[in-house]
Amino acid sequence: MKGPVQIGLALAVGFVVGYVLANVNTRSDDTHHITPGSEIVGIADDHVLILSYTGKGMTLTAQRSTPGADFNVQATFVDGRGAQRCTAPPDLGGQLATFSSLIAKREISVEERDKEFPVHVGNLTVQPWGDEPNYPMMVFTNKAGTSVAFVFDRYLAELTIPLAAFKRLETGCAELGRK
Repeated sequence: MKGPVQIGLALAVGFVVGYVLANVNTRSDDTHHITPGSEIVGIADDHVLILSYTGKGMTLTAQRSTPGADFNVQATFVDGRGAQRCTAPPDLGGQLATFSSLIAKREISVEERDKEFPVHVGNLTVQPWGDEPNYPMMVFTNKAGTSVAFVFDRYLAELTIPLAAFKRLETGCAELGRK
């Protein structure tokens, strides 16, 4: 019998995959075109309300109740480790700027994503404060783990963010929490 964490992880991944696949276009006339160096997602750091990341073996949620406040972080793991809970500073242990401003290296097609970035790393959602929409993204890497791409809305792009940033999120409170 699967545990509640595994079932929740499967449901979360399924929801994000379904949402992204339902909203992804190839490069048709209504597709957004990406200029290298452009900011695709940009949220002022102090206006990020929730950052949620689901990787292969864990889920991390960092949330706060008011702009600029500390984050309450919870990380759960599928390998049986106990859940982690901690408080993280408003910059999320120095990690928030990495995820609140996503810069494109280049636009890619669905075929390029399939061929060049075949490894699904996880799913990232960044929720801004107020009535702005959240930003669910599927994150991929190449086989060497040297470059990251994402699928978001109708965007497909290789990003400037390093894979190591997602690996830091996977450590949970070790990288984000107050010591």
